[in-house]
Amino acid sequence: MTRKIIILLEIIFCVLAVVIISVVGNNPETWRDYQPVTSLEFVNGSTQTNPFETDETGDKTVTIEWGSEVAEIEYQLSWEILPTNATITEIELTLSIQDANIVTVSEDGLITFKSRTALLNNGCSITIKTVDITNKTDTLYFDFTADGGGVILPP
Repeated sequence: MTRKIIILLEIIFCVLAVVIISVVGNNPETWRDYQPVTSLEFVNGSTQTNPFETDETGDKTVTIEWGSEVAEIEYQLSWEILPTNATITEIELTLSIQDANIVTVSEDGLITFKSRTALLNNGCSITIKTVDITNKTDTLYFDFTADGGGVILPP
C-alpha cells in the first residue's frame, strides 16, 4: 500500500513540475534574442578639449591643469558599448573618491571636480561597468597639476 502511495505522489509531483515550468519557466525566445555586451570602454569625445592618453599597459589617464583661480572643473565622459544592438546597455559609474564635496558624477557622465587641494594631492579614477551578466569594465584615471592658469573644460 505505501509503495502505491509513493508512486502516486511521484506522478503528482512530476505533473506539477511540468505545469509549473511550462507556465512560469523562461521563454526560450527571450534568451535566443539576447545580445550580450562584448566591449565597454571610455572613448575621447569629439568635443573633449582635454583627451585622455593611453599608456603601454592600456591605462587611460587625463591630466588636468587646475589653476588656483578656478573653483570647479567639469569633464564630460564618453563611452562606447559594443555591439550597438546589445540587449542591456545600462552602466554604472563608480568614483574612487566617495565624497560629494570633492568630486561628483551625474548619470550621463558629467564629472564635477570640486576640491582642488584634495585632488592635486591624490588624483582620482572612475570605473564604468555594465549591469548585464558580462560585467565588462573600464577605468579612467585623473591626475591634476597646479601649473598654468587652469583649463576650463566645456560642460
